[in-house]
Amino acid sequence: MPNTTPKTSNLIITRIAAALLDYCFVIGYAILLFGLVGLLFGFEQLGTMEFSPAAGQLIAFSTLTLPVFLYFFLQEKSAKKGTIGKRALRLQVEMIQDSSNHTRGILIRTVLKLLPWEIAHWGIQWLAFYTKKGMELPIWVWVLLIVPQVVAFFYFVSMLYTKGTLSFYDAIAGTKVVKQGSNKVGNKTYNF
Repeated sequence: MPNTTPKTSNLIITRIAAALLDYCFVIGYAILLFGLVGLLFGFEQLGTMEFSPAAGQLIAFSTLTLPVFLYFFLQEKSAKKGTIGKRALRLQVEMIQDSSNHTRGILIRTVLKLLPWEIAHWGIQWLAFYTKKGMELPIWVWVLLIVPQVVAFFYFVSMLYTKGTLSFYDAIAGTKVVKQGSNKVGNKTYNF
């Protein structure tokens, strides 16, 4: 049987490219959503709409975060075990231990992966609120804006540390990213 485990640098580059393809898909959805809202309410109204931070967060969650969550979760828990980007680059998400619950692992993986994004959305809602009121930003809003960036950077560094196989959220969820047709990662154990 041919060796289907890609070289370390190839797996890192392939995983980054797959993520970029997926985020192009997400950005395309966001542009489509923006266009639809603009057509429904009028593009000139978009900048004047005001919502409380909680209402804005609920709207953003239900129209953007939830569909993106479902995209990642349903694609990675399916028999294809990967999003459009992963499948295009012949990657898939596997459980580290074959006996583990795949659906549960993918759910944890997706929640942890998107949590920084959602926390940043909260920060953006409060940033807009305080800016429109002409008020100084409280420190906790800065925390909502900065901490997700630090976590996302940590996720990326952890993926580099494991040579593309795991991110910190993969390690917690019990998942790994491998080349299609291979569920071997190697014998190395990574401790976070």
